[in-house]
Amino acid sequence: MRLKFMKRMTLLLSGILYFTACNNEIEPEINIIPEGRIMLNLPEANVLTYSTATPSECYIDSLWVLEFNGTAYVHDTVIPGAGIANNGQATQMLPQIRFAPTTNRIILLANFGMHNLATIRGSVSPTNINALLPLTKPYYVEGDHLPMYGEIASWNPTGGPYDCAMIRAVAKIQLKLGETFVSYRPFTGLPDRATFLFYNYAPQGQIQPQPTVTGIPAAAPKSFTANIKLVQGAQQTLPATVYVYEYPSATKNILGTTIADNSFNIDRPFLLLADSTSSGGFYRLDFYDSHPTEKKFVDIKRNCHYIVTINKQNTAGYMPVISVLSWRDPTINNPGSNIEYIVEVRDGSNVVVSNGQYAIVCSTDTAYVEAGASNVTIATARYQLGVGMPPLAEVMNNSQYSGTPSGSMIFISPDSLTSVNQNVVITTTAAFTSGSVGFNLGNMFYNIVVLKK
Repeated sequence: MRLKFMKRMTLLLSGILYFTACNNEIEPEINIIPEGRIMLNLPEANVLTYSTATPSECYIDSLWVLEFNGTAYVHDTVIPGAGIANNGQATQMLPQIRFAPTTNRIILLANFGMHNLATIRGSVSPTNINALLPLTKPYYVEGDHLPMYGEIASWNPTGGPYDCAMIRAVAKIQLKLGETFVSYRPFTGLPDRATFLFYNYAPQGQIQPQPTVTGIPAAAPKSFTANIKLVQGAQQTLPATVYVYEYPSATKNILGTTIADNSFNIDRPFLLLADSTSSGGFYRLDFYDSHPTEKKFVDIKRNCHYIVTINKQNTAGYMPVISVLSWRDPTINNPGSNIEYIVEVRDGSNVVVSNGQYAIVCSTDTAYVEAGASNVTIATARYQLGVGMPPLAEVMNNSQYSGTPSGSMIFISPDSLTSVNQNVVITTTAAFTSGSVGFNLGNMFYNIVVLKK
């Protein structure tokens, strides 16, 4: 066994994540790459959802660094999580690593289960990674460490530094109640009497992203005994989170059948709220973009965050036609009824919150401002009306703000949203540490978190 060598790398997630490494067998001639030559950037997931990533979403159990010359395997190094300093935090470090001199392309795989590397080492190439290393864990929950993929397509050991994006191979699905949630009858709290289930998720995934959203169809729709249970009774409060593999659910159902992106289909992925009270019933929640200019079902995309917010139970949901809920019941054979919910969508440049009638469109959900700054623009914001909707004259439309300590943030503009983008402007005092700016629009509220730079 040859000597083990180490290499320092840098890894970014909303900040910079550095890694430590272990070795593997290497070629007789080798290059030692100094620390900081490779920067691994873990971007926040886009919202359709990710807000600030949690430590478990940043954690690396193991990192496999694959070296290629074109598509031919050259060498690899396994980096164990135990060797990574500050693992799961925004900044992590690992020492230097050795690369073969013929390497011109690098692929990095994190948290993919490792499989039996001895059986595929040497035969793996950039074109067969998904076939050799399928992701078979059915789904992930909070606290799990997520599979990720990164690539440096043109590697030169004397070049760089290289910024390599590490992309999570799963989507983050989050379910929550609106801040002003109301029900058609009083109760102590929805999670105390409800079960939330997730159906028709993709059974397997692929760690390497493809040019378009792909997915592995299921042999059959998930039965009511095979689902992801997000919440049951008082065991957990909302929000609830689960991570699933990507799937082109806008245009294919879970059986792989092609469907229109604006038509309901029973076999699309969906959430089910089961109200456990005697007359509560069931409510289906689809991944539907109700933004006024969209009005269509959406794909489940890797590294995206989908936030489903329930704002109101209008009346009881569907009741099953037989004692045990089955796929014949109207609960799943029809779109959700008697419940109001929104799907928050972030496309990487804007955050959109919509209830189907109107939407708040904002350029960010978090802003960083120096203390003692004057007239700083932290974002742009506007509203958008749905087709055929009347003007907002009768709808609440105002702004609110707060700073810590009190009085350390002064809100300049705008007092209310218009249909044209406006700059959101604030001033801070020397004592400022944090604050927020919020916009009310009808029954919706959107909040920008402001932090000290």
